[in-house]
Amino acid sequence: ALCASGARACGSIKEAVKEGDLIFLCVKPKDLLSVANQVKGELWEGKVLLSILTGASLEALASHFPGASIVRAMPNLALIYGQGVTGLAAEDR
Repeated sequence: ALCASGARACGSIKEAVKEGDLIFLCVKPKDLLSVANQVKGELWEGKVLLSILTGASLEALASHFPGASIVRAMPNLALIYGQGVTGLAAEDR
């Protein structure tokens, strides 16, 4: 389904990778390998992967999603109250 903003919901992570330019990786850290295995071999060139996984380094994410531009986002709990901040880190390319 296409939203007014142009965002689109996908039925699977494989579909999201094929169709999207900006992929949000918002799973529990324990599920990283499962997700990575589901999209193994998919073309990531030209795509941005935004991850909020704790404990997953830029290097680890890059090894699982080769070719993607990786950005890590670390929100803090105060965001629940509209008072938080989010730290961002990206690969040095």
